[in-house]
Amino acid sequence: AAKAKPQELMSLWGHYVKHRGLDLESRAGKRSNSHWSKWIAITGNQSIAADTLDRIHNGLDAYVEERVVAGVKGASIQRALNEVCACLRYCSKRFRFGWVIEPPAITQSEKKRKAVMSQEQQKLLISKCLLVTGADASVAASIILMLQGAMMPSEVGRLDDGDIALDSSVPHLVIRNDTKTNARKRVVPVVLGVDYLKEYLNDAIDWIRRTTDSTPSARIKKLMRELTGDETLTGHCCRHTFRVNCEASGVSSTVTSAIGGWSGSSLGLSTEMLSYGDEGLAGSAVVQSLYQSSLQIHKHLL
Repeated sequence: AAKAKPQELMSLWGHYVKHRGLDLESRAGKRSNSHWSKWIAITGNQSIAADTLDRIHNGLDAYVEERVVAGVKGASIQRALNEVCACLRYCSKRFRFGWVIEPPAITQSEKKRKAVMSQEQQKLLISKCLLVTGADASVAASIILMLQGAMMPSEVGRLDDGDIALDSSVPHLVIRNDTKTNARKRVVPVVLGVDYLKEYLNDAIDWIRRTTDSTPSARIKKLMRELTGDETLTGHCCRHTFRVNCEASGVSSTVTSAIGGWSGSSLGLSTEMLSYGDEGLAGSAVVQSLYQSSLQIHKHLL
């Protein structure tokens, strides 16, 4: 039994990856692997011995110090160490190392004010996006979806044919593939630019899939600034703006969470419901209600 235990600190990660079923080729898997790799590089690999717990805690402290100096926000440091500590706790329990992992105290950065677009900026942006043709049409189509569904470029890129129901009696998209959290799995009613999206959505999906992770965000930011003349806008502004639009329209926080993919919705969009066909979902009272709410949320843009 003693020989079966991991002998080196670095080897613990492989056991945790297997336990979690992490796909290291996926976006989430690469991010988790990066967090561990950064921590082990700072802590240093070593044989597991009586003093390993002290070295682990010294490594955690050193990681925080180095990341703070690098200008990383406290919340980002916390998220990275959550994965590292989860690995250490799992392996301690599995192999009975008897470690009690104590995460370091992390000073949380002051939250910056989230940028949002005014209604006039939104009107200008959507009206100009609907006129974009050529190579930038894929970018414009992504922006239209990001504003009305709080979608991320990666969510657009992961859409499959079965997730797109723009010809349905209630036009909508189904977000269910490799999402950041379960709350992000959702139905997004499409009320803005339906005909434009019918023409260019597939191009947008192909474009996002064949580029690197950072390219879509950069192109989206560039086009938003060109169309509005506002050099402070980024694609993520669309997600914050969507929430503000929801608040301004008076829809409930449950509806806001359901369409935008934030935790806290209780509308009952189960995994089984998300697997319905186009008209099965379109005929659902929940989806029809979300569609009517989306019309209310975006009435200033219709």
